[in-house]
Amino acid sequence: MTELLYDNKSVTLNYFEGPKNGTPILLLHGNMGRWQSLSPIIDKLLETRHVFALDLRGHGKSSHVPHSYLVTNHSQDVVSFIKNKINEPLTLLGYSLGGMIALMVAAQLPELVHRLVVLEPPLTLDTLTPIIELQKEFGHRLLHYRRTNQIEQLYAEINDDSSSIGISLCDPSVIQITIDQHEKMLAGFDIEQLIPLIKCPFLLLRGEAQLGSMISDKDIERVRQLSPHMNERTMQGLGHSMLSEEKVISAILPEIK
Repeated sequence: MTELLYDNKSVTLNYFEGPKNGTPILLLHGNMGRWQSLSPIIDKLLETRHVFALDLRGHGKSSHVPHSYLVTNHSQDVVSFIKNKINEPLTLLGYSLGGMIALMVAAQLPELVHRLVVLEPPLTLDTLTPIIELQKEFGHRLLHYRRTNQIEQLYAEINDDSSSIGISLCDPSVIQITIDQHEKMLAGFDIEQLIPLIKCPFLLLRGEAQLGSMISDKDIERVRQLSPHMNERTMQGLGHSMLSEEKVISAILPEIK
């Protein structure tokens, strides 16, 4: 798969671009991931779409820009990439943090984002904060392993090679702001302001609360009130992690082919 670099003067972003087999679709991975995290979805799209997938700043092979990992930084990067590398109507798909960024970008670029798919994007701090607090001790261990380059211990702690690779490549500052300053990191993400600005049809997929979904029933109900364009589906038997699940891919494909 071809990897390229996009330099927007403030950061250099690594990205994948597939063959021009259809209209463009841009995929955005989750926090501490990389574009390869979305490979199960990418593989299904290559024959019918012109696929792009970014490494967000501080992730994968993109530039590390310490203390510059706010959602607003990421959304500005994606807006710049869309305008300068794609510059035609596209589908935008994002998972978790990538889903939050996708919502922000769709609100900013209604003329270019014509379809939106978001998987498990945390929608409010009320839902996200308790989850982060529960994971704080684990997160600090990962931060220590990353800072001290104890990659074997990191792999053993996570016990998932794909996630371990992503975390081992990301800037330690990404981990730190996530676990210690997530409210600062997410400043500017407000569904009350963003959702009404999204004019395209969009699909929101979430897992079950008891299995670790980061989206509450209250959050979903508020999005329904704010947007006539949202179609929501709960993926039974799944939690927050759902990228490689065949039934998730089957739910996405009719929306974006």
